[in-house]
Amino acid sequence: MRSIRLRWVCDDIFITFRYIDNWFDGFGLVYNAGERVEGYTHFLWLVVLAAARAAGFNVVGASMWIGIAAYVGTIILLALIS
Repeated sequence: MRSIRLRWVCDDIFITFRYIDNWFDGFGLVYNAGERVEGYTHFLWLVVLAAARAAGFNVVGASMWIGIAAYVGTIILLALIS
């Protein structure tokens, strides 16, 4: 499948990864400990990746594979609608 061959990780997601790391380290949803600034742009994606990390998955790999699953789901949904 072409989507698997062309998978990649955008540099912007590493901001979200840092928020997830700080959340799991007990600092809350912050980029820097002690600073309360919301800098992520996609809360639902952050929660999904945090759940993947809580389940023991690597967040970088999970972000790629969940993204591919969402892509395939969208293609199926579009095929069903059309």
